[in-house]
Formats: sequence, C-alpha cells, structure tokens
Amino acid sequence: MEDKVFNLLEKMYSDLSCKIEKMDIQMQEGFKKVNTRLDGVESRLDKVEKTVLNIEDSHGEKLDALFD
Repeated sequence: MEDKVFNLLEKMYSDLSCKIEKMDIQMQEGFKKVNTRLDGVESRLDKVEKTVLNIEDSHGEKLDALFD
C-alpha cells in the first residue's frame, strides 16, 4: 500500500515539475516578445521626441523673426 502511495506521489511530482517547466519556458518566450516590442516602441518614441524638438526649434526661430 505504501509503495502505491509513494509511486502515485512520485508520478504527480514528476507531472507537476514537467508542467511548471513548460510554463516557465512559455513565460520566458512571452517576456522576450514583450521586450522586443518595447525596444521598438522606445526607438519610435526617440524619433518622435527628436522630431518634436526640431519643430519647436524651427517654430521658435520663426516666432523670433516675426517679433523682430
């Protein structure tokens, strides 16, 4: 009887460990995808910031010229 219980617990532990390992791999892959997308967003945001700075600078020069 004890052997049956032990074998059942051993099988349950093995199955659970395998499932946890699979979940861990899936989470790592998900995080990689999220990080890749965030890198893309950051680079696009940098471009937008530079464009806004250029627009502000050129409009500032134009406004200065109007006031002169």
